[in-house]
Amino acid sequence: MDDQPCRPNQTCKVDCLLSTTHLSPSQFYTMMDTLTKPTIFKGMIENWESRQWSPQYFAQHLGQLPVKVKIGPKYSAISRNSPMFETDCCYEICTMQQYQRWLNSDGDCGSLSPYNPSLCWCYIDYQYIAETFKAYPAIRQSIDWSKFGFHGRLGDQSTFWMGSQGANTPCHYDTYGYNLVAQLYGRKKWLLVPPDQSECMYPIRLPYEESSVFSAVDIKSPNHIIHPKFAHVTIYETILEPGDVLFVPKHWWHDVECLETAISVNTWIELPSDDVDRLCEAITRTMVFALKSAEGGTTASWLNPSEIHTNYQTNIGYVKKSLELLISNQQLNAVDVNEGEILNGVINSLLSPDMIKTATERYLSLFTSKKD
Repeated sequence: MDDQPCRPNQTCKVDCLLSTTHLSPSQFYTMMDTLTKPTIFKGMIENWESRQWSPQYFAQHLGQLPVKVKIGPKYSAISRNSPMFETDCCYEICTMQQYQRWLNSDGDCGSLSPYNPSLCWCYIDYQYIAETFKAYPAIRQSIDWSKFGFHGRLGDQSTFWMGSQGANTPCHYDTYGYNLVAQLYGRKKWLLVPPDQSECMYPIRLPYEESSVFSAVDIKSPNHIIHPKFAHVTIYETILEPGDVLFVPKHWWHDVECLETAISVNTWIELPSDDVDRLCEAITRTMVFALKSAEGGTTASWLNPSEIHTNYQTNIGYVKKSLELLISNQQLNAVDVNEGEILNGVINSLLSPDMIKTATERYLSLFTSKKD
């Protein structure tokens, strides 16, 4: 791909590096520190045992393993101009064998039986391999990121994703680190947007998920009347094939969809800048939980199912711990603070005149539109 800037509304292709196997792990690690755009690596994971994974493999070898499945309607079956978030989906528990039967519309699918595969997708998503496959060390050791410069980073530091055709993750960016995604089976389509265009992505924090910032835009079918700035977004598009590894730089927006039944694993690589983001996330969590808890009612409409509802003491403790870690790692001068000062600092920072004015302007824009 050349270095010419893309015009608004154009789609750019993701860079693809066909020959990187000659690089040593340390050279590869250094190279990734210089990458500023999403990049696909070819031929790096052909020796992974996990390259043999498939729905049939898991049905045969781990058939009775229970897994949590997210279910939603296929895009062609719905008409909407807003994203489908995790809070809009249904959830069931099934075995790997029942999941395979559902994919093939073959026999008893257990709790998945009410869901028509022609109308719905099912996604075994965001599964921490160390937990889901705790009793299966061979599965956990089938992933090895050492070629990328991360010696000792295996399945226990990775997450597992297996979805049917149409299964998707709504557009968001991850607040911590950069992402390495290995496509093991089937194909996935990725749409990515650079972080310097975040204002045009209409970021939101509800539904709430720690370390995930969602976009209010349905990136596949945007409503330009509601989200006019999105017209200026440049989208990087790629289809991951089995054996591909995608590098996603920090804070890049991404929307992901299975084009067919697909399996992938990923690992998030920590960065020094995560210390600041960890404090941002702790403050965000404290404010969201305080305000939404005061509202009362169920958390189902605003808290992602992967999240645990935590109380004020826990959340303010996260703020204190994140603050102390940031001060320590960046060797900043600091004074001793107590819990009350931590909360007062949050309030005084967020409600300073300049911050509240900016927030008020953005708040007003949610309920008004500019006249032509």
